[in-house]
Amino acid sequence: MNFIKKLDILKDKWSVLILSLAVYIVTSLILICTLPLQQSLEMLFLLVYMTFACTFFPLPTPQIIMDFGGRFDPLLVAIIGAIGTCIAGLIDYTAMDYILKYEKIAKLKQTKIYKYCTWLYNKVAFISLVIAGFTPIPFEPFRFLAAATKYNRGKYALAIFIGRAPRYYILGKFQRMLHIPRSILIGSILLLLIVGLIRMLWKRKRQKKTSRGHALGMDVK
Repeated sequence: MNFIKKLDILKDKWSVLILSLAVYIVTSLILICTLPLQQSLEMLFLLVYMTFACTFFPLPTPQIIMDFGGRFDPLLVAIIGAIGTCIAGLIDYTAMDYILKYEKIAKLKQTKIYKYCTWLYNKVAFISLVIAGFTPIPFEPFRFLAAATKYNRGKYALAIFIGRAPRYYILGKFQRMLHIPRSILIGSILLLLIVGLIRMLWKRKRQKKTSRGHALGMDVK
């Protein structure tokens, strides 16, 4: 893994931004030069969508991968989707690195459970990231531990790619077998977004109501 260590040059937000732009440019050129224009544009949309969908503001991804996998080569979809996810992962890693510097989060590092989790994570970091990337296991705890332990960013990105690419390929193949109508896939995305928006607004309303109650010295339930 020495070659991965040499790739660990992403020490700040600017290096992550530069690498992300470079990957976007190279991927765009390859797609435009090797695919018909319409298909290359759709693949670029997939790349952008997966980058935004896999950050701290998650958007539905299985339906998008299945939609593209049903219409294009599942292997190509898996590769482009995984690249977008890797870029998102590096952006999140950098953001998490800044969050960990806050005083309240810093206090967490002194707890026994935190020390045990980071010790255990360091033992199986790479394989745990691959498993979390491939399975429906929530990825957020592993992303947090990667940033908390300052895990090698090269290995981190590689683990995400190894975990996500096969998952996306399988989803694409499933769509080839199931032939779920595109209207259902897109409709389910819109439904999830609407439900998520309603939940967010309701939570915000409850928080305001609670804050107002505390300000008046009342116990709001």
